[in-house]
Amino acid sequence: MDSVVLLHGLMGTLRLLCTIHYCSSRPTSEFPHPLSRVKQPAGYRLSYQIVDSMIWLGIRDMINDVRKKKLKLRPVTYLSGSQGSDSDVPHGYIWSPHLVPKPKDWGPKIDVVGFCFLDLATNYEPPESLVKWLEAGAEPIYIGFGSLPVQEPERMTQIIVNALEQTGQRGIINKGWGGLGNLAEPKDFVYILDNVPHDWLFLRCKAVVYNVWVITPGLTSFHWDGLGMLGGKKKKVKHDISEIKICISKVHHGGAGTTAAGLKAACPTTIVPFFGDQPFWGERVHARGVGPPPIPVDEFSLPKLVGAIKFMLDPKVKEKAKELAKAMENEDGVTGAVKAFLKHLNHKKPESKPSPVQSGLFSISRCFRCS
Repeated sequence: MDSVVLLHGLMGTLRLLCTIHYCSSRPTSEFPHPLSRVKQPAGYRLSYQIVDSMIWLGIRDMINDVRKKKLKLRPVTYLSGSQGSDSDVPHGYIWSPHLVPKPKDWGPKIDVVGFCFLDLATNYEPPESLVKWLEAGAEPIYIGFGSLPVQEPERMTQIIVNALEQTGQRGIINKGWGGLGNLAEPKDFVYILDNVPHDWLFLRCKAVVYNVWVITPGLTSFHWDGLGMLGGKKKKVKHDISEIKICISKVHHGGAGTTAAGLKAACPTTIVPFFGDQPFWGERVHARGVGPPPIPVDEFSLPKLVGAIKFMLDPKVKEKAKELAKAMENEDGVTGAVKAFLKHLNHKKPESKPSPVQSGLFSISRCFRCS
């Protein structure tokens, strides 16, 4: 076995003399941990240690149980699992450097390789009713929140319909799992949609409104690390995950993949964050000038949605979206990730015996003098 791919939460469960690949997040002073809500720049770097520590508190009992019973290793001490952020090991991030440039305080061991994109449009056969509706008028605005639940779907649907009517726009509402789109009476300027490949649909839209969804920032990263927590010697590691979606202007929840797809299609984008890293991506989109400030789902209202649609319809915003799409045109996160992985790969054969159990990474337990 040459390598293993693990999620962040599983990084302490194996004792292997091979390369281990898992996700983590690398601290920077330029933006906070995407799962944090830190607003002050002075707290950006610390936010990574805090979030990693909270994740560790949720998984340490499971990991230590496996270490003790299966691997015959001592438990990892209190909070010492919060080690990923300050480890001096190669990291890679599968997002566009044109959307989130590589921070200046990230050194040569950290790569930002670009988004990955799925090609689902090639073999897609759209329903005839959708094709006819698209051909019957101007490009629509896509609005959808994917698999995330909506507490008041009827109210949210009415807000969407009213906003489209007030701004004179046609709209596609994706039902999703939240049950959007139940109209008292049909509207000719609204099309209710089930699942459709976003890379097909978004190219036929004017704007998009949605929520983006990626659990943790590590899920858009791959991370090489050693076996310090596992009882082995430090080696190099990889992990990569990403998803994609696309449109010309859109409102959505704000996952990295959905965001990537919409921006690749030159769609001005409004993000309605529900939780997780969604506010982070909404802020990045707004900072880049290709969308309004994010609208948290509990603040979703007719005035804010109308304002967001008007923002996206501004020709200057559309031009910025086109510029960003052009810059992202040749991005290939998969190839970039492979190249980065190979660049940092340790080709030396592992030692025959694992080294004594110790963490080669920063442990917050040391700050509290924990045993």
